[in-house]
Amino acid sequence: MPRTLRTAKKSTGGSGKRKQIPTEELDGNVGKRVRLDEALISRFCSLCQDGGDLFSCHQCPRFVCTRCIEIPHQHRSTVAANDVQFTCVSCHWLQEQRIESNAPYLGFTRNGQPVLPSFLRVTGSFELGSSSLVQSPRTLYISIHLASLSITGLSQLIEISLRQYFPRAGLDCLTLPFDVGADAAMDLWPINVACHLRPLASSYDKVVFLVTNHTDADTGDLFLGRDENGVEQAAEVDQFLNSVLGPFAPYLGGSTLYFVSCGSMVNNKDSSLKLRTAIQSFNIQHVLAFDAAHLQAVTVSELLIRLTLGTVIMGHEFVKCLESNLQEMGDLGRHSSILHFHQDQVIRYTWAHKNIQPWGERTPVQCPQCGILQKWEPVYLPNSNYSFECKNEACGECGGQGGDKKVERYAFLVKRPQCEVLHNKRKTPWAWLKAVIT
Repeated sequence: MPRTLRTAKKSTGGSGKRKQIPTEELDGNVGKRVRLDEALISRFCSLCQDGGDLFSCHQCPRFVCTRCIEIPHQHRSTVAANDVQFTCVSCHWLQEQRIESNAPYLGFTRNGQPVLPSFLRVTGSFELGSSSLVQSPRTLYISIHLASLSITGLSQLIEISLRQYFPRAGLDCLTLPFDVGADAAMDLWPINVACHLRPLASSYDKVVFLVTNHTDADTGDLFLGRDENGVEQAAEVDQFLNSVLGPFAPYLGGSTLYFVSCGSMVNNKDSSLKLRTAIQSFNIQHVLAFDAAHLQAVTVSELLIRLTLGTVIMGHEFVKCLESNLQEMGDLGRHSSILHFHQDQVIRYTWAHKNIQPWGERTPVQCPQCGILQKWEPVYLPNSNYSFECKNEACGECGGQGGDKKVERYAFLVKRPQCEVLHNKRKTPWAWLKAVIT
């Protein structure tokens, strides 16, 4: 018989002084076999994302609830027979797309033949993508933040978003502030971390880290906290990772790490190189960082929440999930570019708009020659280059500054960089650019 489950429903109707750190059991009827990837199996319907009476697909880990498919009352015992298999809506949909067919959805089959007299009526809809899962893998979410930072809302939002998919167990969350600028505090930090890690499982299917911190605007150093005299201390990126994240080493390998900190960490060449080296040494699978000089956490919250749910709960591949979500986030792009560190490669995603930020280069708010505030209109040139010219006809007369020498009207050129354009399906005037950083 198709494997069924009954699950609970979840619906409700600056700057810092650089410091050198010394290195030194299941509900419902269980069918004839249990899948080996039991820990990754969803307990929610892949259509409505809710629990209830669920049918397990024999081709994938998805479930579909009895509210989203309409099984005629007189055939309910038929579909429950031991030799009947259930195919979920997603598997049927994706197969039909691959072979370019339009076969009706049968749902329940026996030896490849339908067991219902007609097609199986689907009353639900894809609230997620047709290829999405709604899984509940064993997950560990760790958030650490500089103790003096009062903004921790993002961390709480990510945790709340995850918890709705783990009504019983399977999710462990840990939030730790750090203030290790003083030598004594740094010595105690590994002991403190070890105490918090002791109750956790030895391994997880998914591990996500969130680091919220300040960075030194000039060096890209990450803040540690205050020393014995109350002076803010900062450390080079590799030293910070070794000392502050190092005690979490058992869980860092293969994990995902989000940095919510200002962009000097990745904009400073030396700091960025040290970050890449440290990431590789810990074998962190995916690291996301932002290059905004003064990053506002609220602007990146939606992306990080959706990326976490997409990769952990919906089972999407990280890069595809990231790029798909970016195509709906023009406001984020106006604030910051995004850097994705993966293995030995770094990808920069930069937002581009033909008037505001052509090929990722921001146009000035005002003409630097005559001072007029304006919206720049591009002139299209060969090879996808742009030319811009001040609209003020008086720009250049008397040098634009009251001088007696006439100059040309202010103009500038923006050349197309080496990059891939992630075209927006909604045909908006903006898009994201994808470029490899060497």
